[in-house]
Amino acid sequence: MGTYPCSNCGARADTSMGCPNCGRSVEQEITELSHVITTMQFRNSAMVDERQLLMKRLQGAIATRTMLRLATEQRTGVAGAVRPVRRAPTRTAPRSKAQQRRTPPTVTRQLPDGTVTITARPAKPGKALPMVVTAPGQPPAVHQPEASTGTMQNALLGLGALLFAATAMALSGYLRSVLGTGGREAVFVVLTIVALSVPMPLAKRSLTATAETVAVIGLVFVLLIGYITWSATWVGGSNLPATAYAGLVTFVAAGIAAAYRWFSHLIAPRFAAVLLLQPVLPLLLGSTAIHSLSGWGSVLAAVAAEDLALALVLRDTPDPRREGTPYLVDAVWGLHALAVLVGAGCSIAALAHAHTVTEGLSGAAALLAVAIAGLAGALLL
Repeated sequence: MGTYPCSNCGARADTSMGCPNCGRSVEQEITELSHVITTMQFRNSAMVDERQLLMKRLQGAIATRTMLRLATEQRTGVAGAVRPVRRAPTRTAPRSKAQQRRTPPTVTRQLPDGTVTITARPAKPGKALPMVVTAPGQPPAVHQPEASTGTMQNALLGLGALLFAATAMALSGYLRSVLGTGGREAVFVVLTIVALSVPMPLAKRSLTATAETVAVIGLVFVLLIGYITWSATWVGGSNLPATAYAGLVTFVAAGIAAAYRWFSHLIAPRFAAVLLLQPVLPLLLGSTAIHSLSGWGSVLAAVAAEDLALALVLRDTPDPRREGTPYLVDAVWGLHALAVLVGAGCSIAALAHAHTVTEGLSGAAALLAVAIAGLAGALLL
């Protein structure tokens, strides 16, 4: 079994299962490489023809110059020096402003080291590419484009997705007053389905950055649906605390992000699932267990244990579709360390401000839980 760099995402892939990062199979990689090889062969043939034509013109110009020098020397030897003849300026018909904008002039520049560069108007499909005349003895080169077509498509589609999200959020308040809670929920459900359906076709066309952006916007719409549902009378008027409901919404959104990552093979939903899991326990236990600094220390110890388990799962799972990237594993370990540090600070502050035996025991228990979570992370890292 061998490995090779994936042409889609750059990760290391193997010849048996394909790319574990983007999910591209070996057959898809063969098809893509065949297309790239064919394109490069056509381009190489065009460059060879262009170089041969340039060399013929160069040889013809050198031969003409040599002939004219010999003729000049013969005339000088017979009739004296020959005055240099100035070339009369050529007159061309005036062009309109529209034609000047459509056809930029050819620009010739000479660098201090003697290198001459020639930049012509952009080449059309099937036309010759603008050449760069390099130093003597070196083959001519081709001007490289400043941006590829895929980069421009990713930029434009990404900006369009962000504008779409901003417009949907701005219309949320207006739809609430016009359509009511039920109509607004239906609109955002449709927008969420559309936003989560578009990234997969974009990823198949190698527009990965745009697909990641649209997927994140779809997950944001999931949170907005939860907020709109809270505005309904049967939910907002119940005895369920707002913090507990927010914890349930973030937990459901994290589950949707993890499931979406499973069949879309995108990276952003996996990071979103990890981030959405962080406030779940503090929100669920905010109205019951968190009444003091020792309570915060205990909850943050639980969050640290959760991040520890998540880091171990991402690091040790053999399934390529669930394997965490090194950046994600490092981010989870960083969140674990942050939870341990903040939990230890809350527990120490609770011990410092304890006035009764119960408060002291609560602070000590929270500090012990944080210490166990931190020690376990240090041993398993």
